[in-house]
Amino acid sequence: MAELISIIVPVYNSASYILQCVESVRAQTCTQWELLLIDDGSQDAAGKICSRLCGEDPRIRLLRREHKGVSAARNAGIQEAKGKYLFFLDSDDGMHPALTETLYRLMEESGAAVAAAACRPIGEGEFPESSDRGEYEDNIKDNIYYKNHEALHAFIWNTSAVSLKSIGGKMIRRDAVGAVRFDERLSNGEDTLFIYQLLLKGADVVVLPNDWYFYRKHEKSVSNGYSVLSIQSRYRVWQYIRKYELKHNRLTNAVQCENIILNRIVEWYTEGRRKGNRSITEYAVRLAKAERNLPVFSRIDWCGRLRIWLILNCRPLYWLLHVLWCRVVLRAFAVKRKLSERSEKDIKEEQEESRTGILTFHCADNYGAMLQAYGLKSYLCKNGIKAEIVRYEPFFMTGRHWWIPYFPSKHILGRIWYTGDGWVRNLRIGKDFPARRRNMSLFRNTFLVEKRQRKLYFLHQFKRLPYSCYIAGSDQIWNPGITCGLRKAYFGAFKNRNKKQVVAYAASLGGGDLPSEYSREFSELLKSVDVVSVREGQAVPYVQSLYDGPVSVVLDPVLLLDKKEWQRIEKRPDREGYILVYLTEKSDALIAYVKELSKEKGLSIIELRSNAGMTDKDFVIDYTAGPAEFLGYIHQADYVVTNSFHGTVFSIIYEKTFTVFPHNRLGARITNILQVHGLEHRLYGTDSWSGTDAAIDWEDVRKRTKENVKVSEEFLLNHVGK
Repeated sequence: MAELISIIVPVYNSASYILQCVESVRAQTCTQWELLLIDDGSQDAAGKICSRLCGEDPRIRLLRREHKGVSAARNAGIQEAKGKYLFFLDSDDGMHPALTETLYRLMEESGAAVAAAACRPIGEGEFPESSDRGEYEDNIKDNIYYKNHEALHAFIWNTSAVSLKSIGGKMIRRDAVGAVRFDERLSNGEDTLFIYQLLLKGADVVVLPNDWYFYRKHEKSVSNGYSVLSIQSRYRVWQYIRKYELKHNRLTNAVQCENIILNRIVEWYTEGRRKGNRSITEYAVRLAKAERNLPVFSRIDWCGRLRIWLILNCRPLYWLLHVLWCRVVLRAFAVKRKLSERSEKDIKEEQEESRTGILTFHCADNYGAMLQAYGLKSYLCKNGIKAEIVRYEPFFMTGRHWWIPYFPSKHILGRIWYTGDGWVRNLRIGKDFPARRRNMSLFRNTFLVEKRQRKLYFLHQFKRLPYSCYIAGSDQIWNPGITCGLRKAYFGAFKNRNKKQVVAYAASLGGGDLPSEYSREFSELLKSVDVVSVREGQAVPYVQSLYDGPVSVVLDPVLLLDKKEWQRIEKRPDREGYILVYLTEKSDALIAYVKELSKEKGLSIIELRSNAGMTDKDFVIDYTAGPAEFLGYIHQADYVVTNSFHGTVFSIIYEKTFTVFPHNRLGARITNILQVHGLEHRLYGTDSWSGTDAAIDWEDVRKRTKENVKVSEEFLLNHVGK
């Protein structure tokens, strides 16, 4: 063996087991290893034992750190590791003397990124005798090689002879790990998520069926603990995996993930009942309610749905059937099932974790509205701020997207006209209307909101929200033309005992100011806002004249994420070789320009529209696209021509060749974003316009974006969640 293997062992209060663990490493037939003992703030004698072991063998290194959990300890080990291969071993576990050498050989021969051995559970005082080193090759079983897609299938469907969901007994090539790390926010299931992310990166897996990893089961074992916190952590892992599979159109995998989640819920509920732990059973019931409301739940077989229905609606009957089943059948096969739910105390703890609420236009079937909401939420969560979108979905926002539209115009004739005209448009779209609604709802339910969250329609419902900090924005939340008058919710002007702070982030008036009849009301509502930032610099003088504090200018939150982060959620079309057109108001000049460009370049024209009508007979119109499809269309386009703000911004993010036409009503924000990026020459009809194929210095654009994003990031991180 020429390559070094780094064996990473997190150590925390494991004085009773660490010596046996280390001795199993020192007994390995391979000698090219380093042992990294990560003392995670142990309070027993484990630290002293580790220090002594380091003095006995120069291959053992000890890293001391504050207690931050097993994930942080493993991440520290990855950072310090010098080997080509990483092997993860828990401090209360051990392994067969030939394990590391065998896995090493399998990986070198196969080229796999991950090698996995079977686990053998052992009791409190047990530890298998070391086998004869010279005879181990005679006992090696035939290995199994999984290509990446096969490994991913085996991971989700549990078809492998060896479980791929835990880190024990796994050797991983260091360069395959890359930037993947264990999620330090999780108390359980972090290894499952880590391996899943490796598989998403394309890792192949070779499996050794020999049960040469010795997994100790004892009372203090973290993975054996049943608590609301540990259950919540495991649930979040599988919730993430299910969402990812659903997002990437792997529906059968997503349904299997839902089956896993439901089986776990039943397991937790049953275990909670058996142990008389009410908090666990209550938490499981809440999870069952949340899962029942998801679209993927309807694809579960009738038996799975029946179990959940009985738990939610007829628990005595479920428990009776469960007891009978255990006595008659399960005892014969030594199988157990469990399930749980959460107590009021745990609800409060979870609410404290999600302490920032975002008030924005997430409920509008509009690309920009949903994508800016996603950008803000994702950025905050990425930076450790527990943020959720408040499900404020008033009828004046959602009604305009109904089959028979609703728009609360002040005049009855206006309402009738809008309803009639909107319904005619929806009828003309025909079957594309429900398809568009599905794509919009799928994105919203997958990326923006949680089904467990309660929808709010009226201001008085805000009283019991758990958030201490509220972010108002982004989008035109202060444009009375969109919100049918100024709305108190978008200023944080509501009663709530938990509310401590309201921050306006990238709020927009739709222009530089508001009609004079709104100035006094606007000034009063601004008193509820603690910190103000706007999206357009032109609005600063007007807002500043009515607000006592400073007014900052920040970027639309879609710019807080980079191109790679947006690509993760996009859905590309099957088409290639086209000019993408996206209009938010009709423009004859734009239509004429696009047709000429199409003739010149020999490209077809695709237009995205959310309402009926035809811009031009030569355009191919897609009425069905949701936000994910919108991103995919931009990514795939050869040229983008638009008069939309978000059409412009995403053309910049995706570094497309694009042309922007002036917008009669909302042109200020488009002009502003082009100036910020030094792209004024992309605005058609101006003195600086230099033609479609004029070169764009994308290096300079990225530099400008980075500089301006930094200002926006500082505003958010300095004011939100403090």
